[in-house]
Amino acid sequence: MWRLRRWRNAIGAGMMVVVAAGNDGDVGDNLPTLSTIGSPATAPSAIAAGASTNSHTWVTSVQVQGKNVPSNLQFIVADAGDGPLDRVTAPLADTTALDGTGSACGPLTAGALKGKIALVACGSCSFDSKVLDAQNAGAVGVILLQTPGLARLFLRAGSRAPRFPR
Repeated sequence: MWRLRRWRNAIGAGMMVVVAAGNDGDVGDNLPTLSTIGSPATAPSAIAAGASTNSHTWVTSVQVQGKNVPSNLQFIVADAGDGPLDRVTAPLADTTALDGTGSACGPLTAGALKGKIALVACGSCSFDSKVLDAQNAGAVGVILLQTPGLARLFLRAGSRAPRFPR
């Protein structure tokens, strides 16, 4: 009630008052709440602002193209780091050929990944080390491959790994 009085006073003084249309959505206490407007948007002479949702979902993905690519690898939902937001197109290079393990937990041959996206297995060392080693070998990106039996893959907040491209 005190807010309504303040808003009326502000509107009466010539101010434009914009208020939220309400936040109940589909989880309100008094159903139905979808497509409804609630307090404070019911304040007389105030402008109500609201938002809506739709069925569109934006996801980061990895698309593997080429001959004989298995269908389960053609579109993979991914978690992107803080690298470029634009599309990166480059050949994929498995780091197993460079270090025998695919883990990229040590220096890789300089230039061996030049212009390529490095496929690196999880485990054995930090994500930061893997990304830095791949980048120092010339990689333009890194895909971390979940190793069976390890905990779910995630990138920790505050990673100090370098950004692509450097």
